[in-house]
Amino acid sequence: MGNCVVHQEKAVTVMKHDGEIMKYKQPIRVHQVLSGFSHHAISEKLPGAKHLHPNTEMIHGNLYYLVPLAVSNPPTMKKKKKVSFSEEIIKE
Repeated sequence: MGNCVVHQEKAVTVMKHDGEIMKYKQPIRVHQVLSGFSHHAISEKLPGAKHLHPNTEMIHGNLYYLVPLAVSNPPTMKKKKKVSFSEEIIKE
C-alpha cells in the first residue's frame, strides 16, 4: 500500500453578506480584501460588533465575515438666508 500526500494551500475564507464564500491565499491583510469592497468591514463574528483593523493579518482556518457599513447621508448644504436691515430715520 502506498501513501498519498496532498498539498493543500493555506487559504483565508471570507463570507459575504449574501452567503458567497471567497478564498484568499495567505498572507493577506484586511485592507487588501477591503480594497475591492467600499463601505465594508471585516469581522470575525456576526453580528459584526467589532470590526478588524485594516492592518490585521488574516489567519487561515478562521472564517471572516464581510459586512456592509451603514452609509449615512452626507449633510445637505442649507441655503444661506439673506437678511437686510433698513435704516430708520428718526426726526425730532
